[in-house]
Amino acid sequence: MNNEAARVRVIRIGPLRIEGGHHVYVDDKEINLSPLERRLLLELVRRRGSICHRQDLGSVRYPSAAGEDEPCAAAAVHTRMKRLRMKLGHAGALLETVWGIGYRLTSQHSLRESVRGLD
Repeated sequence: MNNEAARVRVIRIGPLRIEGGHHVYVDDKEINLSPLERRLLLELVRRRGSICHRQDLGSVRYPSAAGEDEPCAAAAVHTRMKRLRMKLGHAGALLETVWGIGYRLTSQHSLRESVRGLD
């Protein structure tokens, strides 16, 4: 395996760790997220520290039963974020509600990104 293929992007925010955009861990315990929950979390990470408007998060697409990507209704974002927080446990506190606007990933924890080789 070449060296580039053996690297995976690791994002750490407090107790939260995301590896390769697919595996989410809290305190080294893997968390099982739905594709939509994972995409919402990744969008918040991508825009960390900035407010993500509910309407923008509502445009995050997810695979439907028919196999096509569909947008998450903006009204459903609240419910999805509540489930995401619950699944993340104490790390769910990183997801801040900005009342009447949307959500943001808090910057109260330092962010450390690293690239780690897989053996």
